[in-house]
Amino acid sequence: VGANGFASYFTGGDWPPVATGTTQELNSAYSPDHDHVWASGYGGTLLGWDRANPTVMTQAPEVTPNGEFGQSDFEIRPTTGYGGTTYAVQSLPLPSKLWKNDGGGWAALPGDVPLGDAAGGLLFLDATHAWASMDGQNHVYSWDGKGFVFPDDWTYHDTGTTRGMPRLFQPPGGKLWAVGDSGIIQHAAAY
Repeated sequence: VGANGFASYFTGGDWPPVATGTTQELNSAYSPDHDHVWASGYGGTLLGWDRANPTVMTQAPEVTPNGEFGQSDFEIRPTTGYGGTTYAVQSLPLPSKLWKNDGGGWAALPGDVPLGDAAGGLLFLDATHAWASMDGQNHVYSWDGKGFVFPDDWTYHDTGTTRGMPRLFQPPGGKLWAVGDSGIIQHAAAY
């Protein structure tokens, strides 16, 4: 996924384009299983792809492009998940909200997430453990599965840097990796 609504998929050694119906920038994609992908981006774009119809992505009907109230700054940024459930962060308008889709459609969860308009990374490890980071700032938070109210249910972790840590990754049983601005790479013990 990328600029001007670009999306493609890999099949038979080639990357054919996928019609997205948008010119908004797409900035994140996540696949909850082998047959589905969700891509998110600016203007409230949250697109679904299905292997049964691989040449087109369609807007999630629960999420109105340009926001629930028509805001042009409605952004959906990191998209991630675990075990067939997909999460996406609505970074604008503030406060940031977390959306969830467990296969039955998208719903905004109560509470908010600690990312503001600088949502960078979101990584769910299981039903009770997640990490969130900010693009352009050194804020990294962990979540322990209780609620989504910030700051009560999120724990701040000092990264020891003044740079943003927008991308997160943790292989099963491995260390948490954060990749940031100016080539910074950090890791921490498994959560």
